[in-house]
Amino acid sequence: NTTNTMTTNTTNTNTSLEDLATSIRHQIQNHGVLGRERLWEIEHLRTDNAALLHKIQGLTTQAHEAEIQVADLRAAAKRVAAQHQEALLSSDTCKRRLEESHAELKRQVAEATSQIEILQRSVSHTEQQLTESKYREEVATQRVLEVQKRLAAAVAEAEA
Repeated sequence: NTTNTMTTNTTNTNTSLEDLATSIRHQIQNHGVLGRERLWEIEHLRTDNAALLHKIQGLTTQAHEAEIQVADLRAAAKRVAAQHQEALLSSDTCKRRLEESHAELKRQVAEATSQIEILQRSVSHTEQQLTESKYREEVATQRVLEVQKRLAAAVAEAEA
């Protein structure tokens, strides 16, 4: 009778240990899946960050080119102003043409200045997106580290 009870207890204990081992295996597999998902998220965010950095570089180049255009247009406006002074000494027709050229150059300067402002806002917005993306990457990295910790703890518990 005692032998039957001990055999039953041993069988129950073995079954419980097997169930526990199976449960731990499932937890390890689930943590592995979560870890892979987090790693994929991190890679996706890194790709996004690289694209945003590329976009910022392009926008910065465009802004620089627009600044050069504005400087060129301002220099042209100064030349037109000088020509305008000379034209005042000549005919009214010449004077009118130079005023029109000067107005056109001013319009172009204003347009180029507007483009610079738009590009600067775009750069600022893209930099904000990059900052947010870096934050999401840090959060995802923290999640992966947490999953790795839990996985290590589950493995240690399983080995114990």
